[in-house]
Amino acid sequence: MQPTRLTTSSVTVKPGPTSFTEAEWAEVTAAAVPGALGLRSHRARRALGRLLASVEEASASLGFSRSTICAAEGVILHAMWTNGTAWGSWDAGTWLVAAHTARNSCRAAVLGIGICVGGLTGADALTMERLEATTLARRVFGSDAVDREVERVRAYLTTVGYGAHVNSPVPLMTAVSRLLLEAGRAELDAITLEALVRAHDVSPPLSEHSQV
Repeated sequence: MQPTRLTTSSVTVKPGPTSFTEAEWAEVTAAAVPGALGLRSHRARRALGRLLASVEEASASLGFSRSTICAAEGVILHAMWTNGTAWGSWDAGTWLVAAHTARNSCRAAVLGIGICVGGLTGADALTMERLEATTLARRVFGSDAVDREVERVRAYLTTVGYGAHVNSPVPLMTAVSRLLLEAGRAELDAITLEALVRAHDVSPPLSEHSQV
């Protein structure tokens, strides 16, 4: 059974570009080579508008700040130049490699964009080493939605006598974030047995969130 793809908002993002025109490839190269201004150049940003339009859409639907969008677009631009392919043709592995080149503060944003445009799933993203599931879940679903579902779990555990085990918020937050990403929606009702198994399988052995 394939993981459900994340549905992060009511916005339908247009399909991404799968190829370059000669002019676009020249602009990608000029903007991505070491020492170039990259997307800080207004001319380059205009010339690459078609390539970045859906990335902008996805970023806006995820509520990213302008600085986060610019940083993530820079990572995607450099990955297109490195791979020689437009991001609309990337598989999950390519998105993961691209995200791995990003700074830690930007990594979840790149993955969130990839998830939003259908390039990979939350389950795919969780295979990345040293990725904070809570950070990614907040990027994809928003902090309020994640906090709401965590509080639902906390309240239930308290009512059935496990209140002493949920005093530390981090393990519970991590576990629920993983499950929401596996399920593809910020709703506990969307979590399936398959999602539980996958989340357990990719959790570090003997980690706190494996024991929640």
